[in-house]
Amino acid sequence: MLTRTTNYAIRAVAYMATLDPEEWADSIQVSRATGIPRRFLLKILRTLRARGFLVSTRGIGGGYRLAKPAAKISLLQIAEVFEDISRLEACPFGLARCRKAQPCPLHRRWESVQSALMSLLRETHFGRLGKMDFTGRWKRKPVRR
Repeated sequence: MLTRTTNYAIRAVAYMATLDPEEWADSIQVSRATGIPRRFLLKILRTLRARGFLVSTRGIGGGYRLAKPAAKISLLQIAEVFEDISRLEACPFGLARCRKAQPCPLHRRWESVQSALMSLLRETHFGRLGKMDFTGRWKRKPVRR
């Protein structure tokens, strides 16, 4: 339901939330810990920095860290950076007039899924996720040539 970019962004912020507030993580460290391809990750990190979720510093010992406490960043806030959230609320059949008065065959069930997803994204803050162990969680598949 969420794009790969959004899933990766949520994963990257979740990793950053496990670090001490004053600890910097470079893109190589974040990529290795999360399994996100580094080039893709760099674009995500730059976007998150531009939107005020991360701060960065260059040089030895530099990298990225959260710009505000993890408890103040919701999954929805990160998703909104990379997603058109209204797309998540759209009719799965693409009907412009799908609503309670003129529902599509999936309307009632889809509405409950949408509601649950939006509640999850809105109410879940990175500070509440706890300290996840990222070690070896995401192994990249070997590239066949």
